Amino acid sequence: MASLKFDKQLIRQYLREDIMQEAPLYQEIIQEGMKRGKLELVLRLLNRQIGAVSAALQSQIQSLSITQLDALSEALLDFSAQSDRATWLQSQE
Repeated sequence: MASLKFDKQLIRQYLREDIMQEAPLYQEIIQEGMKRGKLELVLRLLNRQIGAVSAALQSQIQSLSITQLDALSEALLDFSAQSDRATWLQSQE
């Protein structure tokens, strides 16, 4: 929003990346972006490998942590049926 009122170069001068990386809000935004990206990838891979992903399943997968999404993205390479996915998700509860 600052870019609407101030010159972008001025904003960059005050909000240098090395300074921003230490800010908790910056870290939170980065983590949320990473989680969204991983979530989208996992959902696409599941859809391609074992078929359509229901809304209930999407909700369940959205509740996973980034670490769990990473683990699921690796585990789904071995899935051959929807029961494999269900078993994996139950093991995460």
